[in-house]
Amino acid sequence: TGISLGSNFALAYAAAHPDWFSAIVPVSTEGESREHLLRNLAPVPVYVLEGSQDPNIRGVSGPRALNDILTVLGTDLVYREFSDRAHEGFAEHYPDVLRWLHSRPRITDPHEVLRVPHAGIIATSRRVHWVESRDRQGVVRARVVSQTEIWITARWTGAVRLHLNDRLVDL
Repeated sequence: TGISLGSNFALAYAAAHPDWFSAIVPVSTEGESREHLLRNLAPVPVYVLEGSQDPNIRGVSGPRALNDILTVLGTDLVYREFSDRAHEGFAEHYPDVLRWLHSRPRITDPHEVLRVPHAGIIATSRRVHWVESRDRQGVVRARVVSQTEIWITARWTGAVRLHLNDRLVDL
């Protein structure tokens, strides 16, 4: 989680390394409206706390765009915007946030992985979960469809490496 500038870095790190996080909680965030960047967040649950009267951000349109895009992508999302609040820590909501976080353990071996490069402040990792692109600009979607079959779609990469284990497929 992060508040203010820290929330922007929480979004950036989770989009660059979605396999590192079980969930993120951006509080009083600038938001994000770049869909390519946010596609990497699809498997990462997000809980946003925002005050619509916040003078420390460029405007509430950024957090609202984040909400709209993540909703379309089907992300596990809670977006709470308070019309009477500004750039506050929302401490009274943290017990709910902690319960929400506790109910979302990190998934170490998802059966579907998407890696989309983006122009965020932190470059997307070449390896995301069990899929690795040789090239920084490679777009890779891999999905385990059965214990003996994986479907892979890749663009803009010369090679894709899979790091498999017996929790994903029958080795």
